[in-house]
Amino acid sequence: MREKQSNMDRINNSIEYLDSAGKKINQAIESIFKISTGALALSITFRNSLTDCSRYLWLLSIAWILLGLVPISYVLLRLTESQQDLFWWQKHKEAEDAFAEGKEASLLKELPPEFKIKSSVARFWYYSLFTCFVLGVAAFLLFAILNNKKCGVFIR
Repeated sequence: MREKQSNMDRINNSIEYLDSAGKKINQAIESIFKISTGALALSITFRNSLTDCSRYLWLLSIAWILLGLVPISYVLLRLTESQQDLFWWQKHKEAEDAFAEGKEASLLKELPPEFKIKSSVARFWYYSLFTCFVLGVAAFLLFAILNNKKCGVFIR
């Protein structure tokens, strides 16, 4: 009996940990989305002051493209996650209906192929969001460093 309780405690702790980790990842994704859109909006708004003494405008263009891909990846990631949530909701509803009718609910022995594809697509958008953000910020910083050196404003 004690061993069963210990296993249940471990399962509950694992579920709480996964829920907490999921919330933190979700917060990180939302923060990246907000930071990238803010940086993109501000840099485009003040582009005249950024390009006054600029020689490396191609870096700024690359930064804008990469930071512009972040919101696109974010939206597509959320859409894919919504499809996955709908899939699990349908499976849960089917199990509830089976229990209500007194039938045995069939558990998934293996994930269906369409769900595996959606998981791969979600993973792709997740990685593209982070990659575009990191590379966009790096291009932006490189643009700033190179232009500050060129314009004589570099702090020594």
